[in-house]
Amino acid sequence: SHRGANTEVGYADYDPAQIVQNAFICFSDKFIYTNCDEEYRLNQSGDLNIPYSATNEFCSGPCLAETQHVLNCVDSILSNFHFYNEATTHDVRNALSTGCSDTTERVSHSSAGSRTTDIKGKNRERLDIQ
Repeated sequence: SHRGANTEVGYADYDPAQIVQNAFICFSDKFIYTNCDEEYRLNQSGDLNIPYSATNEFCSGPCLAETQHVLNCVDSILSNFHFYNEATTHDVRNALSTGCSDTTERVSHSSAGSRTTDIKGKNRERLDIQ
């Protein structure tokens, strides 16, 4: 039947495992992450570990923009993507926004030694500033 043919042809496009694999490619795409140091790159874990001494470099250099491109890439493939730590791309964007803000909140968190963004009562994603 015509319906069966559509299902067969479209199966690869809707295979959940393949969609997740395609989203993972965003993290290693050489055209997205080109200038950001590998140690500061976002990966499938959802953790960003940025030393306090590198925060300004991360936020004003290529890393912030390239990380946002990775998040856009993931969203374009799988809009409800969850990192291994259960954070969503929205959660990571919020952490980036707070961690790279020029407010006293950033300063107060930074002076405490490290900052952990708490999402919905769970420690789901972190932008550590050490």
